[in-house]
Amino acid sequence: MFGFVKPFVPLLRVGEHEFYRGAYCGLCNAMSKYTGLSSSVTLSYDMVFFALVRGALAGDEYILKKKRCAVHPLKKRTMMMQNPSLEYTARVNALLVYYKLRDDIADERGIKKMTAGVLSPAVAKMKKKAGADETLEEAVKRSLSDLTKLEKEKCSSPDAAAQTFGALLSDLLSFGLSGANERIARQIGMHTGRAVYLAD
Repeated sequence: MFGFVKPFVPLLRVGEHEFYRGAYCGLCNAMSKYTGLSSSVTLSYDMVFFALVRGALAGDEYILKKKRCAVHPLKKRTMMMQNPSLEYTARVNALLVYYKLRDDIADERGIKKMTAGVLSPAVAKMKKKAGADETLEEAVKRSLSDLTKLEKEKCSSPDAAAQTFGALLSDLLSFGLSGANERIARQIGMHTGRAVYLAD
């Protein structure tokens, strides 16, 4: 994900902003716990959005507490306590980062390729610790491979690539849900994925 889906803070009430900050810190904590301490540097606003939408559709309970963490050890901050959607989002993020890095190693040149190579061992460890579902991993691998192929072809319209990324986000957001919540997750995932890809 690219980091484009941010809250518009001026329109948030104080309590809503504190809730969002708590979700951000909660996801950071989940990433440290489930995919390794170093994985928290890959945290993005997009994945916080993913976790909140997923949690709302999955019916997760949100509990916020003031806590210290490794990043902010001196002052307690509002943090969302662990729930299934934070854990799931941490594992999904690890897969996305891992396969994006692999694509960079295969396709980029110069400093980007070198940077990806240096980061590769840490990211591989992160993905291994995530222990994500094989079906989920296969979906990520296949979609990102298709995306790379489309980008290499330099199609005059970016729509096909945007559709591929939208379909991937749709699959990830709806995974394990059922009924109306699955359909809603698919729609949100598709349209958000397309918008984010085209913005990038």
